Amino acid sequence: MGEHILLAIVLLLALYGCAELIRRGKSVYTEDGEILFRDFGVSGILALNLSRHVLPGDTLSLDLLPELTLEALAAKLSAQKALRGTDADLFTGIFHRRLGEAVARRAKSGKTPELARIIKNYRLSVLGPGDTQHAQVTRGGADVSEFDSETMESRRAPGLYAVGEALDIDGACGGDNLHWAFASGLRAITQPSLLLSTMTGSLRRSGRKTFSHEA
Repeated sequence: MGEHILLAIVLLLALYGCAELIRRGKSVYTEDGEILFRDFGVSGILALNLSRHVLPGDTLSLDLLPELTLEALAAKLSAQKALRGTDADLFTGIFHRRLGEAVARRAKSGKTPELARIIKNYRLSVLGPGDTQHAQVTRGGADVSEFDSETMESRRAPGLYAVGEALDIDGACGGDNLHWAFASGLRAITQPSLLLSTMTGSLRRSGRKTFSHEA
């Protein structure tokens, strides 16, 4: 309940940070990049790459200010508190106000060393991957061993081709998935049998007759 309220409060706030995925007390994956807080959870490139590794029950540890060490951050917060004079303005110029409020609510003492530790290890419980409607690519698909990598044609069903996300191949965000979709599609479409089939289908849809020629 508390986590859902927290995420709603920091709706659509983005920052650059580091994330560590923890499972049964052990680190299983780390990633750095843009963190985007949404009403349904954590999103952004960092979360998209993490989602292929997460399991329900994992813990997500976020470093919200990776450019500062714990000691440097505590000193910065102390200086900020002396300058601003009030706890309400402690995170001004550091975080969006709502994110600062969310951090402050987790502190028991409100002292700057404790706040620094929370910022460097902001933990969320993982319920699982998000809705696939928000995904850039999904895992799974046809077994790649059953398709010819040179032609993209099925080894079991000649004349059947599969490319891109239809095959069980996926990669991290950054262009790999688009490149694979285009490259595999280009390889398939240049095959004579597929090209002939495509042209014949186009002619039939246009109402034109197709002819065969025998020598």
